[in-house]
Amino acid sequence: MDPRAQRTQSLLLAALAQLLTTQNFDQLTVTGICQTANVSRKAFYTYYDDKYELIDAFSNQQLEQLDQASHSNDQLSAVERLTIWVTYLDQQRMLFAKLLTSDASYSFRRKFGAYLLTGLAHHEKNSIDRVTLTFLAAGFLGVIEGYITGQFTGTPQSIAVKLDALSRDQITLT
Repeated sequence: MDPRAQRTQSLLLAALAQLLTTQNFDQLTVTGICQTANVSRKAFYTYYDDKYELIDAFSNQQLEQLDQASHSNDQLSAVERLTIWVTYLDQQRMLFAKLLTSDASYSFRRKFGAYLLTGLAHHEKNSIDRVTLTFLAAGFLGVIEGYITGQFTGTPQSIAVKLDALSRDQITLT
């Protein structure tokens, strides 16, 4: 990719992240994002059709970073990997809360659910049917959303242990 294009897209993604610390996604405008990024609207529309396409790119970026954080060491146990994962989400709590509770939440929830489904399918050693994996992914998403939005309390480690137990319990039921 052209370095200028990469720089412009990085500036727009960083501006979105910055704005999400103080505003809900629903309140953001393309003009505001461009002003924060110091990028023209024309440049914005060169790469994105609208702010929803930008949030999709941002969601992909966040999920890639989450994946990298949780797969830094192949020797980790499931609980250790989940603890890294929940810690990452906890460190980005405000951002993920906004992603889960805005107009963009359907798109982000769908992407996050697909990410969870793929991750569960990859890490489960036993062959688990698609229905069970989908159920587990939805359960994981619900627990994470509750934790991120403050409906559940606990440490990243305690949430990871509960997610691991949820997975193990469901696998033994099938």
